[in-house]
Amino acid sequence: MDLKRRGFLIGMGGLITSAFVGRAKAHIRARRGPLLVAPAKAEETLFAYPPIPEMGNGWILTLGPFEYEPSYTITWREFFRRQGRDMTKLSDFRYIRQEWRLTAHDLDRPMNERTWLMMWDLRWSPCARAFRLLQELEIGPWLERHGAGPGELDFIEYGYHPCSSDQWVEARNQLTISLLQARFVELNVPIRVEVGQWD
Repeated sequence: MDLKRRGFLIGMGGLITSAFVGRAKAHIRARRGPLLVAPAKAEETLFAYPPIPEMGNGWILTLGPFEYEPSYTITWREFFRRQGRDMTKLSDFRYIRQEWRLTAHDLDRPMNERTWLMMWDLRWSPCARAFRLLQELEIGPWLERHGAGPGELDFIEYGYHPCSSDQWVEARNQLTISLLQARFVELNVPIRVEVGQWD
């Protein structure tokens, strides 16, 4: 398992200040939920699900509703298109033959289940999508020790068991969720944070 932590920079933007942190803490105590500043517009929803012992101690973040595994399959052709190959060049067909041991006749067949689940975990699951989004944004500095700031995001790669391809992000607590929504607003990222409920 590879674990990295990011923290929030206080006072660097217009919204996340010491006063905001105090308001967020008071809101959490009074309402038992994070303070979520409404974005000007929202094109997607990032869900924060309460901690569950099987996945760790933090709030699980997903871009879109949580799915444990995909409810659909795709063909090899669709898989390669999602990887950025339009399947019209000879180099694309050489690549799939050499790297994947597939022929042109295999392209419209469903991907094998093991490969599809591994790639879904790495790239297209709601957890992996949140992981990539939050890794790319300037949320704050990488933290080298535990407890270095008022809010922390844990970036977890390769899960808790050997051969895992899982990736996810955990928000340490409800204050972190409040700070994350505020940081989205500061960066003009059109994402609304919502507290999710496990089924």
